[in-house]
Amino acid sequence: MPVNSLIDLFVPTLDAHDASVCVAMAGLDSGVLAFSDLDALEAYEPSGPTPMHAGFHMEVEGISLLVLLPTCDAEEYTPLLKLDGLEPVMNAVLSRNGCAIIVGGRMAGDEVSSTPVPSLPGRAGRLVHMVWGSLLARDLSFEDTALTGLRLLGGTGPEGTLETVGQYATLLPVDPKDRGALIAALNEGLGIGVERAVNATQSESQEPKKRRRRRRRKRGPKPPEEGSSSGGEDQE
Repeated sequence: MPVNSLIDLFVPTLDAHDASVCVAMAGLDSGVLAFSDLDALEAYEPSGPTPMHAGFHMEVEGISLLVLLPTCDAEEYTPLLKLDGLEPVMNAVLSRNGCAIIVGGRMAGDEVSSTPVPSLPGRAGRLVHMVWGSLLARDLSFEDTALTGLRLLGGTGPEGTLETVGQYATLLPVDPKDRGALIAALNEGLGIGVERAVNATQSESQEPKKRRRRRRRKRGPKPPEEGSSSGGEDQE
């Protein structure tokens, strides 16, 4: 029977246990813990109630990437830092049976890069997220995915916090514990980005109100009209 998992593809914290707890409390099946330090990535040990996967957060040509390789060994990621250019990095990741998704920039907000993303090799997608009061569909990344053909994915993202985990995630046809299946699915262009935020006040106001049944009053006998007799006319 096929398994579908709801996964946050970018959990912005270095505390593995706290991240796993937040992912579990948000009702997700798994999450990708983003490390920007290779030593911390290599030292990562799973902890907590939810299966987590460790990825490497790096920047190339002003564009943020989250890289997932089959292993967390630092020596496998180190060569990527020596490459010059986004396309060589993406090709190197694919040659190592890994995947890389774009996770930053091109959003409508202060202090956020709006540089368009060029066409890239592979079919891995782009993370779409918002961290201020707006809808996911207003993220300019929607425009980029249409232009570059990248898959639209969901996750908390580098500008998010643990408090916002669970609002955006990606539905993938994989076992939440299977790192290899997650990498393969992303490289195949699978995954559906979803927004899970629910306005509680609005949902309550939309509930149909029960109509009160009007109680019918019993009608008594009509009073006799003036000049009339209930016994009929008098006979002489």
